[in-house]
Amino acid sequence: MKIALLNVRALGFLICVLAAVLVNGCATAPRPPVKPVISFEEKMSWILRLEDRRMLRDEAPPVVPVPPPARGRSPQVLPVPPPVPDLVALLADPEGRIRRRAALAIGRVGLPSGVQPLTGALSDADPEVRQMAAFALGLIGDISASPALVTALSDVSPLVRGRAAEALGQTGAKDSAAAISKLAVEYGQHPA
Repeated sequence: MKIALLNVRALGFLICVLAAVLVNGCATAPRPPVKPVISFEEKMSWILRLEDRRMLRDEAPPVVPVPPPARGRSPQVLPVPPPVPDLVALLADPEGRIRRRAALAIGRVGLPSGVQPLTGALSDADPEVRQMAAFALGLIGDISASPALVTALSDVSPLVRGRAAEALGQTGAKDSAAAISKLAVEYGQHPA
């Protein structure tokens, strides 16, 4: 008798479950969208691809003669958007090593539109990012970066101060000579 009662209860439970499934149509709550995780290697690959476009910054790049293809259509050169906006976005990455590499890539690309974001990177919390931003500003060589670089001469990190002095030399900012001389005297070097 007890077994029959248990079977009736189990059968009743099974009927309730089946009814619930039929009423709801086996619907489950939709999963929230999963934000794709981009690995360090993928970010670095992206930076390198953007940086390789640095040859395209020349308005008149050297033209290499290309034989016509076998199908008779002439080759076309597709315009490539400038890489700086994408690299600038990577300057805000949470990983310091990505920000540092993005700063270097902006400097190697050498576009003047990278000066503004790089001067902002001179105040990054990571000293390695700050020193790379100073180095990149030197690679660009735009004199408009000299006030920010003079300010970087008083950074707490000696590496940042050295890179800022080097970058000021590359920009050719003559008005920064006094600040660089002062820095040299502080370190026991006598200016020539």
